[in-house]
Amino acid sequence: PAAPAASPAEAAMRLDPLVQAEEIFPANCDGRDEEDGPGGLAAVCETVRRSGVDERAREVLIAISNRNILSMLSLYMEGVRRAGVRHSVVVTLDSATTKHVQQHGGVTLAHEHVLRAKGGGTDGHSTSGLKFRLLVPWLKVGCNVLLSDVDVVYLRDPFQSSPPLLHRDSDVEAMTDGWSDETAYGWHMALLAASEPSADDGEALRTPQQAADAAAAAQPPPPRRMLRFWARNSGQFYVRSTSATLRMMRTLARRMASEQVWDQSAYSQEGLWPALGLKGRVGSRVSLRVLSYGCYCNTKWFFRHLLNEPTWRHHRPVSVHTNYHPEKQQRMQAIFDHYHVAEGKGDWAALRRWSGTEGSRRACGGGGGGGF
Repeated sequence: PAAPAASPAEAAMRLDPLVQAEEIFPANCDGRDEEDGPGGLAAVCETVRRSGVDERAREVLIAISNRNILSMLSLYMEGVRRAGVRHSVVVTLDSATTKHVQQHGGVTLAHEHVLRAKGGGTDGHSTSGLKFRLLVPWLKVGCNVLLSDVDVVYLRDPFQSSPPLLHRDSDVEAMTDGWSDETAYGWHMALLAASEPSADDGEALRTPQQAADAAAAAQPPPPRRMLRFWARNSGQFYVRSTSATLRMMRTLARRMASEQVWDQSAYSQEGLWPALGLKGRVGSRVSLRVLSYGCYCNTKWFFRHLLNEPTWRHHRPVSVHTNYHPEKQQRMQAIFDHYHVAEGKGDWAALRRWSGTEGSRRACGGGGGGGF
């Protein structure tokens, strides 16, 4: 008979934790490697203790921010507070952001780690690529981290245990940009291979057997199959403190510092690429689970499906990541107001005014705006 499926606790035990359950947490606090940041691991351990991270679960929500998005950061932190998340940290990239978090963070603490992106840029894409390097010391002290961009509105505590909103049985649990089972979890696509052209050798001169052989040879080859899925989003993922995730974060940090590559592309690649000596790839060798797109929502699914399907009206997601639309903060505010201010009983029309594409909904001839 088939072996029974492992429980999440049993599956987690099969991972390769950097800090064992019986070891003191936070661990390795005397580390002083360059990758550990200013103050070494002692500074990270101090922030972990101040945040009151549970010694058994060892879980913390971490966002990365600089002074360019302080208004959005305030909305993010207030969503975290209202969702009941107790262990939250913003890794700040400058002193102005540190001061802002200290004044307005509520339950969220600041941990300053000044680091510059390749080329010195401070825009969103530049700073986003720093997240992998900045996660390394937190994994080394034993933290299991839910990494989050600040354009995420939290509506429930992702760390709650009953019912659990994370599986905790894999190295990485990844948010998806998909909006259906197929796009989120993968689907098979068949590609018809082109048949080889055959020269006309004079059909009138063929024997019956030659004609049969020619007909058989003319049959198209079998379709080629591939597995496809939508990108895993690097703006929200849960990583356990394991040797595999540390290897993956170090590889990604190295790629961000040496290649012209989008962090989300590199992140999706490293979750799948095998080791290959010819390319100098060691392979991350992580176990990976895709998070439910109905719980950890992207805004394509949220604005196109949840808002327009009555069966979802009473569903409260864990979070909504405004990754698909340019009006990030405005949409964040509308989601925040509906679920946190009105407790999910707000005016649905106020949410539905936002298009599933770009801008707000307008009637034909209404002077622009997005479509439906």
